[in-house]
Amino acid sequence: MLVSKPALAFTILTAVAKTVVSFVPSPSQPPAPATATTTLSAVPEGWKGGFKDTHPDFCYQVVQPDLSDLPIMGNLENIGKNHPHAEDLLAPVLLADISRIGYDDDGRIWSIICPQRGRFIPGLGTVFIEVTVNGVRGWVDEPTHSGYADLGVVGKLWIEADENPVVEFISNILDDMHFPFSKEHSAKVRAFQVGKPYEEFWPMTNGTDPAFYHPQFAQHWEEAFSVYNLEVEVGKQIMTGEKLVDDFNAMIIELFNSLSGNTFAPGQRFDGFDVSAARWR
Repeated sequence: MLVSKPALAFTILTAVAKTVVSFVPSPSQPPAPATATTTLSAVPEGWKGGFKDTHPDFCYQVVQPDLSDLPIMGNLENIGKNHPHAEDLLAPVLLADISRIGYDDDGRIWSIICPQRGRFIPGLGTVFIEVTVNGVRGWVDEPTHSGYADLGVVGKLWIEADENPVVEFISNILDDMHFPFSKEHSAKVRAFQVGKPYEEFWPMTNGTDPAFYHPQFAQHWEEAFSVYNLEVEVGKQIMTGEKLVDDFNAMIIELFNSLSGNTFAPGQRFDGFDVSAARWR
């Protein structure tokens, strides 16, 4: 029996609805414990540094560093580059040790990898939610445990089929039709600097956000190599121009928003999102 595209989309949406709520951290759960394998360390062998001093506006001697002379680099543009140094970011609200800053011996940042979460749905596959960095520029300074970066992100939501050959066959067909059954065809939402929809790249600065109080359990000074903060505002859904796909993506995003406190809703702000960087040795 043939199934219409809208009916198939509704069936998939129903399956996702039963488990997408599990992405939302429960307020009653204790914070994630610190990772025992992360430790502070001395400046690593091979470190040269100095990139932050290549321009007088790059460092914190000014009110706020200005990196406008640097090009915005896409993460995928630098896959082949050697990143001898990296900082793993601790984001206990989601999962520990799931993001990373990649920088070279001089301290220039080439990539920042942001969180991705997945949830397996029996009979369907895995639903993924990711904050994808689409551009970055900046620096890290090992001796002073500091850094600064401009970055931009896009929110993504998609489904990857399990190893069931029938499900995989159907999902491949839907993916070819540009439904969100791969990261390439994921449902996407814009993001920008808070209050400035024209600013698609915004700063990540030293320290915790001064705008609100940080309880002791949320601080990581005893294990963090350095601490940074940033804020972001969520924009509208990014349309593909294909009505059926856009409508399906809108349903997926709306469902996720209803079960996650409007995480991907336009106007949602994440102020003072702190990330603590710990060197892994």
